[in-house]
Amino acid sequence: MDRLQERLLANSPELRDAISDSMVEHGIPLEYLDRVVQMAGPMLPGLMPNIRAQLVELAKGLAPNLEKVLREAAKKGHITTLKKEIAPQTWVDRYQHLHYSIVLLEHAEMILGDSAVLFRVGAARTYKTTIDKDDAIEAALLPISNDRVLMGSSTDVTIPLDLKSAIASTSLEYFISGVDSSTNRSLQPAIGRNSALLTDAEMLAIIDESLERS
Repeated sequence: MDRLQERLLANSPELRDAISDSMVEHGIPLEYLDRVVQMAGPMLPGLMPNIRAQLVELAKGLAPNLEKVLREAAKKGHITTLKKEIAPQTWVDRYQHLHYSIVLLEHAEMILGDSAVLFRVGAARTYKTTIDKDDAIEAALLPISNDRVLMGSSTDVTIPLDLKSAIASTSLEYFISGVDSSTNRSLQPAIGRNSALLTDAEMLAIIDESLERS
């Protein structure tokens, strides 16, 4: 049983409010509320798939505004930090264990995303433009020309074969390149596909935590 179901089964205000609203809508006197809540308990596990599906839709509805708030907060925080110091110690500590090298590419058609650096991490989302405190960085990748990438890696890794498509999909609005090729043009529809700061699962986790604290 997950936290959301436990919360709802614990005679939570959310469950009572939802049942109360439904009773009013159908003309059922609220004096029977406690009895109806008790009757709803055993039925709740079977209703969880539908409840969770509705929460997914809620998460998708919240995502655009939450994404905007997070991006603005991240930008302000980034600017504030850079005003204090160019290389904050927290960042130095995260990146100093990586081994850096400039890798020469076989095909000189590399692109640069609008977030510049791309991280390959050991997580559900393989590529990210920002990292969380618990992310294990496998590689930090920064294209510096059409045929060269600055790579910092924690293990003996090579340039990923899907690097260009990863850069395109994690870009917010655009990527740039010194080469106008059919291959690069074919990547344009992928822009923004994986640029969200939060996945649906992460949004649901936030909702679950909010219910837990309420």
